[in-house]
Amino acid sequence: MGGMQARVRFNTLAGNGVGQGGEAIALDNVATAEVRANALRNNHIGLRVSGGTQVTLVRNSLWANQGDYAGIEAGPSDLRGDPRHANGPLGSFYLSNVAAGQPSNSPLIDASGITVHQAGLQETTTRTDGAADQGMADIGSHYVSVTGTGRVWLPIVRSP
Repeated sequence: MGGMQARVRFNTLAGNGVGQGGEAIALDNVATAEVRANALRNNHIGLRVSGGTQVTLVRNSLWANQGDYAGIEAGPSDLRGDPRHANGPLGSFYLSNVAAGQPSNSPLIDASGITVHQAGLQETTTRTDGAADQGMADIGSHYVSVTGTGRVWLPIVRSP
């Protein structure tokens, strides 16, 4: 796998390997990797790198892991601190946002360093009210937006 390249972007990884060893992201013998805008929380190890892998770390958030990094130093733009996740209609990793009714804003809002368009995250959300992520992309997983009128498609059944 010496020539393999990896891109790990816009994920929220939580609860991996706690008490068992293990990590949210493990890169071994990958030639190069970009790890950008991921929220890694409550894992045994947030990011483990081995086997000579050359990694570029950009704007990742690490919080409450038993160990944040193994085999690599923290990225210069990585963030530490409570990401302030909130429960929402499709999961528990939305970002707290005053405009969506939470008491405070997550530090991960608009913090990825690239735009929603550059990230390919148009029509996705990190807000509990389903409003689309706009401008600078938020760090972490994005959900499909659930705003607007819902549609249910049913098959047409005809009697003979």
